[in-house]
Amino acid sequence: MTHLSKLKPAETLYLMDVGVNLKTLLKNTFMDLVFKGVLNLEERSQEYMTRDKYNRKVSAKKTYRYVSAGKALDSYIPQTFEFVFLEPFKIAPDLKTLMESYVKIIAKSTNSESSFKRKILKSANLSSLVKANFLQRVFAIYSLSEKGKQVKKEIANTLKTCEAKFPELVKSDPGKAVELMMKIGGNIFLVENLDLSLLNKLDKNVVKAQLVKIKDQAKNKGKHDYADNDYFDEFDEFDDFLQFEMMLDVFEDTFNSFDSFESFDSFDSGFDSSFNDSFSDFSGDSGCSSCSGCGGCGGD
Repeated sequence: MTHLSKLKPAETLYLMDVGVNLKTLLKNTFMDLVFKGVLNLEERSQEYMTRDKYNRKVSAKKTYRYVSAGKALDSYIPQTFEFVFLEPFKIAPDLKTLMESYVKIIAKSTNSESSFKRKILKSANLSSLVKANFLQRVFAIYSLSEKGKQVKKEIANTLKTCEAKFPELVKSDPGKAVELMMKIGGNIFLVENLDLSLLNKLDKNVVKAQLVKIKDQAKNKGKHDYADNDYFDEFDEFDDFLQFEMMLDVFEDTFNSFDSFESFDSFDSGFDSSFNDSFSDFSGDSGCSSCSGCGGCGGD
């Protein structure tokens, strides 16, 4: 559990699979930043008049999702690969942008899959777990150190344990479920077959009480094994943490678009097209297209 407390989801994904695709890394990095309150998601509905199939005037409603700076942004210490997500709000702290526009900005600024992976590879959290020579770094691949091999196995076992236990914890011991989430942070979204709708079933009063307890324990102990203590004190009101229902919609709807990206070359010509169209059929620069025995996959 300790390893997942220290690693960001993108680092975990890259450690577990050097061939993980860019859309998965971007999606989970964003989810993690929202989960931590570094970024904020807000929904607004707007009514408008339209016509039905009988040409009658009817009222309809459209929902817009906006991204803005979260409460923890100022105190959060990002890894290099997270800069691209936060830079718009560092430049304009009061910025509130449509989700679709924000994702397009991120995609254009990321450049390529290998570029993003090289930034992950520089993370201090991975320094003792992976090793890479000059050529491997060029192609954003690595070899696992002996410690890395062991940590990879332990993480795999931890995620399997979470998959088995988390659903039952939500029902039988919500406090423990919240504690587990706080320990592994956004890595909770890497748990296989995780039913995010379970999060909506957590009693908000129980969640708040448990978070207060965890926060008090962390203050008394000084150091703790909960994820990212850099932002931990920002959970004062816990409102962002409890927006599971809205977060669930965003993850399932908006980020389904990540599963059908277009190549980056298409953005200049399709920037004003719809979000789903602009992000269809993505193909990034994979760090390693074939096996040449370099050890980049992390195997023996």
